[in-house]
Amino acid sequence: MGIRHVGEETAELLAKRFGTFAKFQKAKFEELEQIEGVGEVVAKSIVDWFENKDNHLELEGLLPFLQIQKLENSGGNKFAGMTFCFDWNSGKHVSR
Repeated sequence: MGIRHVGEETAELLAKRFGTFAKFQKAKFEELEQIEGVGEVVAKSIVDWFENKDNHLELEGLLPFLQIQKLENSGGNKFAGMTFCFDWNSGKHVSR
């Protein structure tokens, strides 16, 4: 849809949180801001996008042609919540 600061990862977070486009469309700033991975800047961008009359008209024109599918849960990511640090020089002495 072209909402600033909303990429694929954030879109997936939002889809999981709201479940339907109608619920997402009605989300308030405070609710969006509280989602981990969204925050103040992204929440404001989403609210501003939906408040823009031109975007609203464009969306109304597109919705009849869209097939919004439910996001399938793949059973979770086995790496979720983990942090990784890769040291490409492991075992080698590097002088500067």
